[in-house]
Amino acid sequence: MEDILSVQFSWGYLLSSIVLLLGLFFALQFIDRLLTRVVVMGSWMQPVHRVIRFLILVFEPLAVIWVGGIFVLINPVFHGLLLALLFLSGFTHLRNYIAGRVIQMDHHIERGARLRAGQVEGVVLEISRLGVELQTKEGLYKLSYGKLLDSGYTVIAGDEIGGFYHLQIRPKDKDSKVRHLQHLQHLFVTTPYLDWSHKPEITAHDERDQQLEARVLVREENHLHDLMALIREWGYECHLNEA
Repeated sequence: MEDILSVQFSWGYLLSSIVLLLGLFFALQFIDRLLTRVVVMGSWMQPVHRVIRFLILVFEPLAVIWVGGIFVLINPVFHGLLLALLFLSGFTHLRNYIAGRVIQMDHHIERGARLRAGQVEGVVLEISRLGVELQTKEGLYKLSYGKLLDSGYTVIAGDEIGGFYHLQIRPKDKDSKVRHLQHLQHLFVTTPYLDWSHKPEITAHDERDQQLEARVLVREENHLHDLMALIREWGYECHLNEA
């Protein structure tokens, strides 16, 4: 029995598993970034992108469990005890991590979403493995996933606050050969109105880049109208998404 276990669950098997899982993880990350920047598959792009992001969400914890299981089976007593000690010492972080996986399955919680948790209300600027960073009226506020679950949370519909806005953009010249997604990315770099603590997120909904959406963070609330006027000067129709 010991000979069978030593063959099946060796250090070499553990290392090859880690390399394989890392390769799959980076492949999913690459596809996710590719779908963010390139328009393919037309109306199928958003559902496929949502599936890829879900796979990334569940892949990481499953991969950790798989690697941890192999590590324990190499030497069940010693490695099992070592893993148990690591579990106990990092229980708070592990709880936040698991809570984060559950919370992120709610696709309404994303960058730019307006969130209320207890007495805190703000716009989600960053989503990490252990918590979210909110832009509130008082400033930046970091909230752990464990605390988010304990206090409960509400995703608020309506106008976004904190300088974070969602814009609908269309080119005025429908026959233009310009790749508008890349063109807008370059133009946004030149505008003084954006807060670059959050890089503008621009997505296209058709292969000809005729329907685009942009999530932007402006330096001050009154800069929004200046930014929209500038986008119109660039040759685009620009409207604030009120949804």
